[in-house]
Formats: sequence, C-alpha cells, structure tokens
Amino acid sequence: MFMKYIFLIALLFSVSSHAAKYTFDECVELSNGVNADTPLDLNNGFILDYSTCMDFPDGPRLIYLYRVGNSISKNQIGPQYANNVRSNLCANSQFVQLLSGLKDVQYQYYNNSTGKYLTSFEANINDCN
Repeated sequence: MFMKYIFLIALLFSVSSHAAKYTFDECVELSNGVNADTPLDLNNGFILDYSTCMDFPDGPRLIYLYRVGNSISKNQIGPQYANNVRSNLCANSQFVQLLSGLKDVQYQYYNNSTGKYLTSFEANINDCN
C-alpha cells in the first residue's frame, strides 16, 4: 500500500515543487499530472480513477477518487486504514511538504462494480505534528 503513495508523490513532484500554499490553479496542475496516468490499477483491489481539486478560503483540497474491488469491504477502509495512510504519508518528507501547501488531501472510495460510495477521509499537515 505504501508504494502506491510513493508513486503518487513522485507524480506530484514531477509536476511542481512548492514551499508555500498552493493556489487553486497549481492544485489543478498537480491533479492533471496525476490524471495523465489514470486510471491506474494498483494491483491490490484499488484503482486510482482520477484526481481533482476544490478551492477553499484556506487553500485547495486535492481529491483522489478510488474504485475498489468487491473483495474490499467498507470496514477494510475504515478508521484504522485511514490512520495507517496518514501515518505513511507523514513518514515521507516530500508528502509532508505537499500537505503543507494544501488545505488537505481527500481520499474517496467507491465500489468498482456498483459505483456505490463507500467512505472518504482527509489527511492534512496537522496529522503530521
């Protein structure tokens, strides 16, 4: 699981490197860099379908939309999964830098067969403190 995030970090930083808050347009540029390689089958029941951005007064949100296979239940991508993702993200200095430039990153999960929404969670710089 961690390797898929390293791959996404590499995609993001190949588009731009930034020290301050991203603008919405810069977030869209980051998202477009990710989307150049989507859909991306991560070979573990997860498919990164695409990413997008939303603008907020305190900065943009980068959103990843994942389709998951029928073998993955909502419980498997619950609070413990979200905490593991946050922990792995915060262990990577490049992703910490990315988080510091955004309001947050949101992960949304949908069932691949039915399109049914399963869950979502956010990761932000405060998770790394």
